[in-house]
Amino acid sequence: PDEVLAKVLWAGLSPEKEIIMLQQKIDVLLKEFFPPEKNFKPHLTLGRIKSLKNKKNFLTLIKKTKIKNLEFEVDSFALIKSELSSEGAEYNVVKEFMC
Repeated sequence: PDEVLAKVLWAGLSPEKEIIMLQQKIDVLLKEFFPPEKNFKPHLTLGRIKSLKNKKNFLTLIKKTKIKNLEFEVDSFALIKSELSSEGAEYNVVKEFMC
């Protein structure tokens, strides 16, 4: 979302309305643990950006890249804890939920 301070490479998801409705239900269920997400944008994180040697070329390449539209049904999702360290991210499944 921010080309100047690019830190994450992600692909947007649709239909946004249904995904946002799911996110809002999750917010309600977890309200005692986390504040509600104010600017949620349905997406898949493809990678994290630590540094770029040539930001202009990278952004040009990304803008030219087309991602094939895929359709799939979600039958489960997981709450994942992400811990960032100097050695990279570590991801652990806290709980999996069936739909």
